[in-house]
Amino acid sequence: MNKKIVCVLLATLFAFTAAGCSGGDVSVSFDESMPWADAAYEYTEYKIERQYVGGNQDVTVAEGTYTSELKRGAEQTTLTNRFKLTYLDEEHAAYINERGEKLLNAGLTDTYEGTVTFLNDSLAPVSASKTQNVAQRPLTDNMPADAQTEGLPDGVLSRYLLPTAVKYADPRGYAYQADYTADTVHFTTTSGVTTEDKENNRYCRDYYAVEKDYAIKGNTRYDNEQLAYVVRAMTACKRKGSGTFYLSNFYDSFVNDKYVRYTMNLDCADKNASTTLELSPEKVYLEDAEGRVEAEGGKYTIPCVQATVSISSATPGPAVSLLVTDPIYTLAQSQTPTIKTSKVVVQMTFTEYAYSSAKVNYRTVYTLTEFRNRPLGN
Repeated sequence: MNKKIVCVLLATLFAFTAAGCSGGDVSVSFDESMPWADAAYEYTEYKIERQYVGGNQDVTVAEGTYTSELKRGAEQTTLTNRFKLTYLDEEHAAYINERGEKLLNAGLTDTYEGTVTFLNDSLAPVSASKTQNVAQRPLTDNMPADAQTEGLPDGVLSRYLLPTAVKYADPRGYAYQADYTADTVHFTTTSGVTTEDKENNRYCRDYYAVEKDYAIKGNTRYDNEQLAYVVRAMTACKRKGSGTFYLSNFYDSFVNDKYVRYTMNLDCADKNASTTLELSPEKVYLEDAEGRVEAEGGKYTIPCVQATVSISSATPGPAVSLLVTDPIYTLAQSQTPTIKTSKVVVQMTFTEYAYSSAKVNYRTVYTLTEFRNRPLGN
């Protein structure tokens, strides 16, 4: 696999490689009013279920939560996404450590927090930051008892002695701070280097702190954390709609040692899909063009646009599937029904291919469980 889509869910540990984008900047058409424009605050929460789907039956290997919190000011909006995924005691959630041992991830948790500030009307990013913690990778995240941390050469954070050379890549936790006004990003992570100790018939795995600075290029681009909100705001997010936008990705910038900006395609199905929302009608007010929509059996059923987001490439990897409430419907809190939000993402689905084949190996589904907003001035 040469590419995989890069989105707000990097913490699900997809393997990413990428190339730069070609062509001139694209013009993105947004709705006249943003879907969240009535509110000063919007909060959505999703349950996460990660499944192994490469066998005879689907097996849940991890569960978690994802939240997205939007705060809108007079000119700028700040969006904060938080992710937490805990692995279950399941063999399909296992990994191979640097000794070549198969270890289960049971009870280990991956987390990240990403924040981006952007202009209210154009969605042009002003600044962004992210911290990603990858719990199931050993060594500097979970330091083994026999790791050396003292008496090491300059710059080495820790040393791990191995009987054989490391056989796999070394994905790590990372952090970045991006300044879109100055067009710069500062990326930090750790990197392992393996050397052979022939005298003692062993290998040394040394870990170093890595810092990289990149120039952010291109005029029309959005931050990775904005993906769902750019899709929501696009006029093309409707039945039969299609559009293109650019997305920065700083993790892939580090992997490729140069700034990476993806060309993203949005394609929406000809027909809507009806979806039952996991939201309490006592708390959430649903309305269409004719007025309030009544819940049936204590639940709302609502038509949703079936949106697909993919990298524009000959080898794009699996796309991200989004279910977005049809534009004619609005959500509000029952106590403030006039503060309306439209085009809410109620489900996101990410898939991963098996490295040995083109078959889907894992599927990670995010399902909306909570929605809140607040009016301007509150």
